[in-house]
Amino acid sequence: MKVDFKIEGLAGVKNLLTGMSDRRINSALATALTRTAIEAKDAAVARMSVDLDRPTPYTRNSVRVKTATGTEAAAGVRNLPNPNDPFDGRLVESGYLSADVFVKDASGVTRKGTPATEYLMPQVVGGARRLKRLELALQAKGAMPRGWQVVPAAGARLDAYGNVSRGQVNQILSQLGTELTAGHNRSLSTDPAKRRAAVKRAGGRYFVIPPGGKKQAGIYQREYFVRAAALVFVFVRSTTYQPRYGFEAAVQRTAQQRLPANVQAAIAASAARLAARGKS
Repeated sequence: MKVDFKIEGLAGVKNLLTGMSDRRINSALATALTRTAIEAKDAAVARMSVDLDRPTPYTRNSVRVKTATGTEAAAGVRNLPNPNDPFDGRLVESGYLSADVFVKDASGVTRKGTPATEYLMPQVVGGARRLKRLELALQAKGAMPRGWQVVPAAGARLDAYGNVSRGQVNQILSQLGTELTAGHNRSLSTDPAKRRAAVKRAGGRYFVIPPGGKKQAGIYQREYFVRAAALVFVFVRSTTYQPRYGFEAAVQRTAQQRLPANVQAAIAASAARLAARGKS
């Protein structure tokens, strides 16, 4: 999920700047493109707070910039050295007179993270959202039919961003015979001692009521010394989402508004440096 923008009519721009070399012009244009991309990224992040419900820091930080370079040989992925530590650096990617604003995918995710594109794409273009790891695990165990999803209920423990706590999700998976570890599932169903310990840590037993019965389908928890069971997750049929997050509109609008001014400013600054050196 990305938006790419370039400068149209590049030859015409260079013809108007006869006193500057191609190298200097390209450098100024790359600076303008990179500045515009950073401003567009900030606009896309700000738009999240308007269109989405309490986006997490992880989601907000998923919007990235691919910078522009004025040298074709410098385009691509390279290691940018740290001047304070010769043994340290970071990988950066840049395009030749081209900049991108994008949402990071699986290539930039730690093994415990979920690619932001997986859950943001339906918010941008609409359609069905991808199944969460909890849902995949439940279906793999036969605890929830395919074509269904889970929705938090009153018994779910939510964090400040409205997401169910990772600890409670892991408790559910552990008790149902599946524990989520590093992106794959490990069965605990053959170890009764671990099952009993999981129930004790959770403060009660989780169990599933499948669709088709008289009672609401979902995941329940019966706490110790409490007769009634609390509904933690409701099972619902998969739904199609309408576009909500105006990522592309925010980026493109900022690029259209800011790129001309940034080009003028970068070229003027480069010309001023050239004049200061007595070469104009």
